[in-house]
Amino acid sequence: MKKLLGSVLALVMLFGFSWPAGATEILKNLKVNGSMDFQATSARNVLDFNSYQNDRIGTAMTRVIVDTNWDLLDDFHSVITLRKNDRAWGANTSAGQGSDGGQRLVGNAANDDIASSVVVQQAYVKIDKFAGQLDAQVGRQYYGEPGDLVVYFGPKGNYGLYVTALDGFRVDWNNDMLGITGLAAKFGANNIGTNANTESDLRGIDVLVKNMPAKLNAFIYNSVGHRNSTNSPGGVRIYEPNNNLWIYGVKAKMEAEGAYVTAQLAGNLGELRETSRVALYRGWAGLFDAGYKAEVANVGNFTPWLNFGFGTGDQGTGAKSHGFTSIASGYTPGIINGRFNNSGAQTLECQINGNAYDVGTVGLTNRVIYGLGLKATPAAAERLVLGLGFWDYRYQTMTTGDTRFHVNSAVANAKTSRHIGYEYGLTADWKHSENVTYGMGVARFHPGRLINDANSSTAEPVATRGGVSPIFMAFADMALKF
Repeated sequence: MKKLLGSVLALVMLFGFSWPAGATEILKNLKVNGSMDFQATSARNVLDFNSYQNDRIGTAMTRVIVDTNWDLLDDFHSVITLRKNDRAWGANTSAGQGSDGGQRLVGNAANDDIASSVVVQQAYVKIDKFAGQLDAQVGRQYYGEPGDLVVYFGPKGNYGLYVTALDGFRVDWNNDMLGITGLAAKFGANNIGTNANTESDLRGIDVLVKNMPAKLNAFIYNSVGHRNSTNSPGGVRIYEPNNNLWIYGVKAKMEAEGAYVTAQLAGNLGELRETSRVALYRGWAGLFDAGYKAEVANVGNFTPWLNFGFGTGDQGTGAKSHGFTSIASGYTPGIINGRFNNSGAQTLECQINGNAYDVGTVGLTNRVIYGLGLKATPAAAERLVLGLGFWDYRYQTMTTGDTRFHVNSAVANAKTSRHIGYEYGLTADWKHSENVTYGMGVARFHPGRLINDANSSTAEPVATRGGVSPIFMAFADMALKF
């Protein structure tokens, strides 16, 4: 790190920039930490569940995140996070997330050098006892917990190792009984100097009840999606009301005697105006996770676990939209789905007649999901965790006149099974040290009847129809914190 700071200082001197007065005093308490994640993936049939096409993945990449923290005053702190994960191994140019969700440090999108591929992922200040009572964070920042059903912005473990953040103002207040977090932020597309912005506003309150047998949270969030005016047939600009989504719910977590139970229940209110249809949000979802760690003397530790998620779907008609809607869900279950879901560089798809239809799962919109498995740590190898997991994915309902998998008009209104498919796999994690972990595994995803019916439809051409094949994936990862 001394060499890095020395290099930065040398560049400043080389290009003639002056070192601000007092900078040495400010930076003397600089703290640097971060992470490096390595992800190698080998997979087949992810794109189309079909071995007829040349559908293979063999990619390795690295994500580097560097967090810098320093005190500007005793009660005023600065945090800046730099990220680089834009290039797959062997590629001469960018092939990953790039600057999505962050501002480039140097250069523009056309540049492929290191400087132009480093982005500022977080940039915020922390204020202790803002207004005498509140701890505040102002600027671009992460928010939420990984795996949360409703809202999560931060580093992800999906294919491509994406990172998200939001721009906002967060305040925290705590006493012996309660912890309250308030948020006012923006996310999504936005432009400076135009009246055609399509960003989304996010406001919310999360209340933690302390000194209870279980960790209990109650929350409510409001996401407003700004819509642009469009031209009416007469050429007159018309007003479009904004999309207005409310999400309320509770979350509980309890641990006792080797067992753990977590549950989250959420519901929707507000007005759906993202399409020509105007309806009231009325969806709901529930997520349950449980496990028990049992120790067998001289044999090892064994942890059976169970996960279940249910989210309502919508028929696509009527004055009420019953499909559960999240803001930015971090729930991505499974091994293959966990990597190839709808939030990464490659989604889990079923391609019919050249059209891609995503069947990957992020959140619980129109989903019924259950998973079960076992984790084991042998007594002779306490750093090793072996895992066996099974996951099943289904739609909760089918949309009236669903054309999701029937793009030919002859079968456009046909009904089919709601079973997307199931997957199973083996994993092995080795904890090299407190800050270094290795992981590897293999998994298969078998398409359900819903995908089989689509591929076997006589309305599809033979070249596209082919035969339904499972997805196979092998992976090797490494996570390092410093």
